[in-house]
Amino acid sequence: MRSAVVFASLIVMLVFVPIFFLGGVAGTFFQPLAIAYVLAIGMSLLVALTVTPAMCLLLLPDAPLTEERDTRIVAALKHRYISFLPRVVGRPALAVGVVAGGLLFAGVGYATFKDQFLPDFRETDFLMHFVEKPGTSIEAMDRIAIRASKELRSIPGVRNFGAHIGRAEQADEVVGPNFTELWISLDENADYDASVKRIKEVVEGYPGLYRDVLTYLRERIKEVLTGAGATIVVRIYGPDQAELRAAGARVRDAIGGIQGVSDLQLESQVLVPQIRIRPHAGELARLGLTASEVRRRGADAGRADQGRRDLSRSTRLRRRGGGGARSTGQASMRSAT
Repeated sequence: MRSAVVFASLIVMLVFVPIFFLGGVAGTFFQPLAIAYVLAIGMSLLVALTVTPAMCLLLLPDAPLTEERDTRIVAALKHRYISFLPRVVGRPALAVGVVAGGLLFAGVGYATFKDQFLPDFRETDFLMHFVEKPGTSIEAMDRIAIRASKELRSIPGVRNFGAHIGRAEQADEVVGPNFTELWISLDENADYDASVKRIKEVVEGYPGLYRDVLTYLRERIKEVLTGAGATIVVRIYGPDQAELRAAGARVRDAIGGIQGVSDLQLESQVLVPQIRIRPHAGELARLGLTASEVRRRGADAGRADQGRRDLSRSTRLRRRGGGGARSTGQASMRSAT
């Protein structure tokens, strides 16, 4: 009896051995679970072999010893097994053929399975991203969002729709007006597969921009595990922006030829025009200004009270005519005195 318990526990432990060889995010995610399960089975086996017999001896000292008898089901199974085993042992080729057929069937089944880390969650809340080229205006993204809302709301089963364009300057995600996020919810009684197929067809009807369709939970899990919404993210670091763009294009072209890669996107980046101002102490002193006053007034032109909130106001120069550094140099600035 003890040997049966030991072998059964060892077989259960061996099932989890391949998990310890997993790498990447999957290994990090599942290895602690496998370790906890194997340790629990091992401690259970240890208790069954040591503590349980001792407790039975202490708590049941006068228990009568009875002869073990099989139940009717076990007796019937044993009778069939005893009659079947000699015929199989006498035909080893048949036994080997059955085992080989089982392995072949398992291999075919594994080849047809989807090899993905995250399963397809059948959620009713969907999140979509529309990302245009940097510099796209809010009005253009507004037209795209309105058109997409009409098409998505016309799909049977879509319960509600929401969207936002861009982000505030101090929001949780700093993105420009070329970034649009859409949300829709499906009715629980709607045909899920047909509705999802229609939603993907609508989203695919907007070529020329980055777009995706994800359930809310899948998008959150991806972003937490990889730091981005994609399953695999390649990051390139360096000080030269032009070289980073060229390297990103080369990596994109190299990865694009791999079979199975889908939704390959190169993150769009745009340089922000800036003007560097170096104050001259002599000229500033002649005008009654100091370098600290210029820096302070350039970063924060003033403050305003709105209820309990203290809002800062910054100075922005609107481009007129030639614009650029010349108009910036003509801006007037008053001293504190």
